[in-house]
Amino acid sequence: MNPYLVDRKRGESYIGISIEYRMYPNQAQEKWLVSTGNKLRGAYNLLVATYVKDKEFKDIIRKNKQTQKDVYDLLTTTEWLEGVPTDLIVGVKSHFFTALDNFRKHKKRVPKFKKKSNLLALTSNNSSICKSLKFNWAENTFTMFPRILAKASISSNFKTILHRKFEGCIVKNISINRKSDGNWYVSFNFDTNGTMELPKPVQSTKKLGIDVGVKDMAITSEADKFQVNLKKIKELEEKINKINKGISRKQRINKGNFMSRNYKDLLHRKGRLQTDINNLRKQTHQYATNIITSGEYGTINVEDLKLAFMLKNKHLAQSVARIGIRSFTTRLESVSKSKGIVFNKVNPKNTSRKCNCCGHINKNLGLKDRFWECEGCGEVHDRDINAAKNIRDLEISK
Repeated sequence: MNPYLVDRKRGESYIGISIEYRMYPNQAQEKWLVSTGNKLRGAYNLLVATYVKDKEFKDIIRKNKQTQKDVYDLLTTTEWLEGVPTDLIVGVKSHFFTALDNFRKHKKRVPKFKKKSNLLALTSNNSSICKSLKFNWAENTFTMFPRILAKASISSNFKTILHRKFEGCIVKNISINRKSDGNWYVSFNFDTNGTMELPKPVQSTKKLGIDVGVKDMAITSEADKFQVNLKKIKELEEKINKINKGISRKQRINKGNFMSRNYKDLLHRKGRLQTDINNLRKQTHQYATNIITSGEYGTINVEDLKLAFMLKNKHLAQSVARIGIRSFTTRLESVSKSKGIVFNKVNPKNTSRKCNCCGHINKNLGLKDRFWECEGCGEVHDRDINAAKNIRDLEISK
């Protein structure tokens, strides 16, 4: 029996969890990660140049056994990719075919060349990577690619902070990223079959409705409101705009040779500010999610917003992006399911205009009207709370 394959019966639910840890590579390890990341970016660009660039739509390859073999053979026989772990090369191949599938199915843009930037990613979705991974939970270290790194005289023991332990679990994939602030992070997807049980459904008929918006990120049918610190985010964005002017000036002066020391410092300063913005959003999302899912609610209904249309609106796009509505609803859905709570997305049509008491629809309600009085029963409504109550009483959208 292969210990690296999960013994799961046909039709049995997958139990997995993804956790991100901070990495602290030494100078030699960081140099290897940067070199490998740039080679993987070059490998992706090689596939785009070979199979996509200057080709008609009908001539772009489709995913099948033969094309997958051709792509793999091209990458493994390329001389400058020698020494790159096979598991990471397979990740490039998978990423390339995913981009092609998105282009064909969802009418997204054709795969293009990846430009060199301060961001790096090394990803493997091949479960065989588990063979080279070993965790030392006591010393907060993990080992990967020992043979390849030994040939380069580099330690394969990477220092990190393993703040959550999942001993006995199988790693399905790994992703190493250098983010815009210059810090390194590693994300593991653990298969927890046999070590964790599927969540039992919450035995409660109590429902909660959530209305998402721009002024308040989330408004519940219990009149709770959660808001992102937009004032602080705007201050940080103003600082980023000033740094962007300096970056543009350096680019004009250096005429293509941007990697001066001052230029790198500007990129790192910008990255740290962007990380602060992301952390502000994430903290609010986590706080709101924990509060909402800690009650005795068996069902949570959230309005199913068409964010693509909102982002096209010049008056709403910036505020929607600052709040991070999509990431909040995604997190809420994930946490709800992990706790056995039924999560539904419902059609929000007329939820703000409809009186939750008598059902009367106020057709004259405008966006500027935050409070309104029902002509049918005389009840005075807070626009957002009334919408959340209507969302609570709706069924799942088809």
